[in-house]
Amino acid sequence: MSKEYGMIMLKPDGVKIGLLDILLNKAKEERLDLVNIRKFQLTQQQVMDNFTTNINMDEYAKYMSSGKISVLLFYGENAGHKLRLIKFNLRQKYRCNSNDMENLIHNSDPGTEYRKQFNLFFNDLSILKFSSYADMYVHGDSNDDNNFLLLEHLENNSSLSWVGLVFNNFTYVRSVKLFELQYRRLNVLLGFYKSFSCFNRLVGLIGYLPASHKKFPEEFNDLEDYTIDGFISYINELGGVVILDYLQSEHMDLNFIFQMKHKGLTGVHLFDSRRSLEEVEEIEDIVENEVGLRFSGGSSGGVLPGELSIGKYEFETIYKKLVDCSYHRVDK
Repeated sequence: MSKEYGMIMLKPDGVKIGLLDILLNKAKEERLDLVNIRKFQLTQQQVMDNFTTNINMDEYAKYMSSGKISVLLFYGENAGHKLRLIKFNLRQKYRCNSNDMENLIHNSDPGTEYRKQFNLFFNDLSILKFSSYADMYVHGDSNDDNNFLLLEHLENNSSLSWVGLVFNNFTYVRSVKLFELQYRRLNVLLGFYKSFSCFNRLVGLIGYLPASHKKFPEEFNDLEDYTIDGFISYINELGGVVILDYLQSEHMDLNFIFQMKHKGLTGVHLFDSRRSLEEVEEIEDIVENEVGLRFSGGSSGGVLPGELSIGKYEFETIYKKLVDCSYHRVDK
């Protein structure tokens, strides 16, 4: 399955000028199916707790609570990204942008924002059933049976297309291979975690391997004695990508991210339940706009597996080569 859920909202001024039919027609043109639509009157505190803005938050909360809003949940191929483009196009048509207080429409970005706002507007529904495309940080267990049961649960109870199952070593991957022999809808990428002391901080890295990788544990190298450079090099040799694990915001400075990029880092685990919306925006600006890296996200043990996920667009910016490539190891 390659479809996902996405959420978009008409703000008070968007409702007032009657944008709903126009929005529905735009979504239909993009082959997105309307799943649910609800109307709300937000309180200022709800706005403060569940939204972020580059405008004065007090003024923004007054504006967002000044009238009814309409929240729409859609389903379709690349739904999150398509809704983002619809938002940009409608704002352009009506000559407003993200710097304007009244800018008609908002779409929930994947990851942290989608989870927070889904739980606000659709708290009677299970986010597992209405998730984005991929939870790329599900903790693997030291027991193969538990891993199998977890994957089976996500297969049967979530709308995810991909899961990144992360282990501390290569020992516990047989359950994934057994799962793949029996199921077809949910796809799995293997990730391997290792921490290092680097640049005066403790740094965790996750190396994700290609989906076509058919190796069993005894065929992998032992990661125990690898330095940070050796770990990155080995994951790259296996055809994988390396993601920086969660770090507190004060350690995510521009110079550090640049240094990690030079070591061979592919992206950053950004969308995490421990981050506020303000932190996500701040780090996203550094990672993508200033350094030129990509970002990932997932439940990471902070919430239940599948409750925090990224969209297909975000998934493919980092992991597409792991899905598409047919890996052949190059022996030294």
